[in-house]
Amino acid sequence: MLKQREVAEMLGVTNETLLRWRNEGIAPPHIKLPSGLVRFRIEDVEKWLKKSEGK
Repeated sequence: MLKQREVAEMLGVTNETLLRWRNEGIAPPHIKLPSGLVRFRIEDVEKWLKKSEGK
């Protein structure tokens, strides 16, 4: 599981941009834990990247 900061770094965007994308529904799929923390599965991020590159 990756932290939002780690995913933003992978994607070459700021944490704020990734948060905006999450709010707009265009970010990679994420999981909100009961504690309120957000995590991303590496597999989901990789699939999202491949899909985004095909556009």
